Amino acid sequence: MSTVKGFDVVEECEEGFIENEKRFGGASGGASSSFELMRSVSTDPARNLPQQNMLIGYSLMMVALLGLTMQHLFAKMAFFYNEKLTPYDALLAIGLVNVPVFLGLNLFVGTKINILKYEHKAQTIIIINCLASVGVMTSMMSGMAMISIAKSTLIFDLNPLFCIIMAFIILREKVDYTSIIFTFGAFGGIYFLTLNKSSATEDEESSAFLGIFLVFIGSFIQGTIMVLLRMLAIYNVHFLVRPLYSSVGICIFCGLIYFLIPGKIHFPDYSALDILLLFMNALGYTICLPALAMALMYQKSSHLAPVNYLENVFALLADFFIFKYSFVWTDYLGMGIIFVCLLIPAILKIKNES
Repeated sequence: MSTVKGFDVVEECEEGFIENEKRFGGASGGASSSFELMRSVSTDPARNLPQQNMLIGYSLMMVALLGLTMQHLFAKMAFFYNEKLTPYDALLAIGLVNVPVFLGLNLFVGTKINILKYEHKAQTIIIINCLASVGVMTSMMSGMAMISIAKSTLIFDLNPLFCIIMAFIILREKVDYTSIIFTFGAFGGIYFLTLNKSSATEDEESSAFLGIFLVFIGSFIQGTIMVLLRMLAIYNVHFLVRPLYSSVGICIFCGLIYFLIPGKIHFPDYSALDILLLFMNALGYTICLPALAMALMYQKSSHLAPVNYLENVFALLADFFIFKYSFVWTDYLGMGIIFVCLLIPAILKIKNES
């Protein structure tokens, strides 16, 4: 299938959708239907995807990571200049900015945004992805408030390993031992990056277990999201539709927080600087999610997941240039390990593909 067809809803695939519905049934039939959903994806994991290209996949993944770094950087700046702001304020800005942006883009391109017009399996994955987008942010924000930055970073960065496991179970993606070894090596680099990090909450043992558990759940969900985005590409859900529904879910969640838990969101009291920084934070999300969704059209989720480790390096470099952070030897060692452990398998894969 050509690259252009990979971006649009191809009518000729509808017969295949109907046939799969007859064979496997709807996605609302409990555990049995969930198993059949996985099996039906695994039978033809390349359907509706453009020709697989590792170079394009890695390039788009780098764009996604730059957007993610931008998102984290401007959120950090907003919290620095206004200590009253919370992560929920940044989350609200992401929802409010991106719902109209992606709605407008989808209408302009002419994609199917009515979830009821997709087959049952695609509907189920869209809903799960929407809930997962909210769940990962909620788990991370709650968990990081209970444990140290170092612990939360290490635990959350297990997500590429979870992605590899889930991709193998659901999509039957095969990963060679070399890639797994280098992924563990990159995780070791993250360990060195966190040696110099600490927080005042590290000694609060009463909430440590809950914090670790919440970040662990967030890490698992984050790894699963990459598999879900790959599945949506397989089911021919346009890459602009996926961030639209995630943004809608974020808006609904923030609305509940605003009315049920007063003081978590300071929407009426934003200053001009708050609005600017939160908007730039949301713009990072606007760049990140479509680029990630497109990257997963061109390459397997298990291959791209370890590249997420570079976001830690980008964030550290941003701290150096903007917040005058001073590097220590463990930072240099950690960054070196990450680059080596990601670059070598990427070059080998691209070389083998060509």
